[in-house]
Amino acid sequence: MAATRQEILDFIAEQVELQVGYDRKNVKGTSSLTHDLKVIGDDAYALLCDLQDKYKVDFDGFDFGRFIVSEGLYLDPINWLPGSFKRLASRCERLAVDHLVEICYQQKWFDPE
Repeated sequence: MAATRQEILDFIAEQVELQVGYDRKNVKGTSSLTHDLKVIGDDAYALLCDLQDKYKVDFDGFDFGRFIVSEGLYLDPINWLPGSFKRLASRCERLAVDHLVEICYQQKWFDPE
């Protein structure tokens, strides 16, 4: 039996809480992975790998840097200044949790509209 969209959303929320400590109750479908939940770099990679393994998602064509802040950029001390995260995140397109849910449901990456 295939997972429902709600089950996928719950799994993503659980993983976000485990990976970055963001309370799963506050993970909404409209939340952006990078901009709102601050899932970046290795944490984002681990989340996507978990989704790939659990839901057999084909991420062919997914451009990590287009949607996710690289951990290397964030670890540069110049980027620790107030407001730096917003500046880094503004370089990325928003990737909503709802879109990740739909990708898992369809088991294939497709660009957000």
